[in-house]
Amino acid sequence: MEEHLIYNNEDILYTKFFSCNSRETIIVLHGGPGVPNEMELVTQILSTYYQVIVFHQRGTKKSICNTDDYSISAYISDINAISEYFNLDKFHVFGHSWGGLYAQLYAQQFPDKIFSLFLSCSIAGTGKQYVEISREIEKYNISRVNLLTLLKLSFYNLFAKMGSNIAYKKILKVILSNYNKDYRIDPEYQPNVENVKARAINRTRKEIKNFKNLIDVFDNTYKTTIIYGDNDVFMKNKIYLFNKFPISNKFTISNYKHNP
Repeated sequence: MEEHLIYNNEDILYTKFFSCNSRETIIVLHGGPGVPNEMELVTQILSTYYQVIVFHQRGTKKSICNTDDYSISAYISDINAISEYFNLDKFHVFGHSWGGLYAQLYAQQFPDKIFSLFLSCSIAGTGKQYVEISREIEKYNISRVNLLTLLKLSFYNLFAKMGSNIAYKKILKVILSNYNKDYRIDPEYQPNVENVKARAINRTRKEIKNFKNLIDVFDNTYKTTIIYGDNDVFMKNKIYLFNKFPISNKFTISNYKHNP
């Protein structure tokens, strides 16, 4: 594994590169936004067969957003900066949750650079769809906590919207635990919220809500695979995504929730 600091103008992207004899490369996009995750289990499996690139998205963990630009165009330019750095003309993209939406946004603008898309429990859309999906997540979590925890979450949410990293860490620790509730997991598992950044979350969510240009149906020539868990947090959402990619491989995995 190699570590690289890749410059996109003034912004810096901390990137990990897993080399392999394969000539094809997969760029892995973690969920969030503003919640860095190196997707260790995913990269471990994929790097057996492909070259794999995973990076901390702008403004999170070791990636520095000096421009304070969290626009969709800025996110798209990050992938271009990384692909140019590694001299990649085409590549596969694996996107989880918000990373799946990020992958769609990139593929819409640069379809010729895509070998294939793998959308894991992906958020389906921007604008009104994103607002609806956010409410779906909220209802999902409200139904899985007691009254005291719900009151705490409401309190933390006020400070999170004002830019508190600590408040978001407390909120996300509950949310990420709910994603695995009632399922057998590694007893050592603890939700990793150490490097959650409120500014990246708040600014990016605002941009997603205001973005109206994501197409309703992809006429994709590249292979697309979509997976969801049968008990995923996204239920209505997955119907939107299935309809958005009529030409795709669609799978619902039994006894599976949201986290890969």
